[in-house]
Amino acid sequence: MKNKILTKEEREEEQSFHFLFCQATLSLANRIFKDIQDIQNNSLTEYAFGYGLIQYASPYTTSITSKNQKKILDQKYIPTKFKKLHAEIMYERNKLHAHMDLSIFEPRRISSEEINGVIYTNYASNYIIRFNLLNKLSEIIELVDGTLENLSNDYTLMGKEKIAKNT
Repeated sequence: MKNKILTKEEREEEQSFHFLFCQATLSLANRIFKDIQDIQNNSLTEYAFGYGLIQYASPYTTSITSKNQKKILDQKYIPTKFKKLHAEIMYERNKLHAHMDLSIFEPRRISSEEINGVIYTNYASNYIIRFNLLNKLSEIIELVDGTLENLSNDYTLMGKEKIAKNT
């Protein structure tokens, strides 16, 4: 679909849907983080945490709407005291969880051989602690709670402005 010029109403509707999906995605991340906090020492904790980070970061990456518009959640909703933590989460998400950034792993091939038509490679790489932010779980929960509160306040305000405009 080519980019077409949207009416003001269509832009507002797209923005509203994006906003709601951002809230839903952040709420899911928050539920995952709170469940991890409640159920400690589970063998799946680290993997659930990685998935939670990906869900948290999703609104802050480009989303394409049904009308081919690009949307990213504005970082103004992140409580100021958590901006640095947000940057750490985005970095860890981008380098370790959602993508495999070879610049971090710096793999070095040791050997490779073909067996029955399949090439097997042995390599060495940097040891990476993939779930380093897990020790900041309480802060991450505060970050998401604060962001959701800011989103909710703004959404309520947008609704009141729309009602006032229509009366």
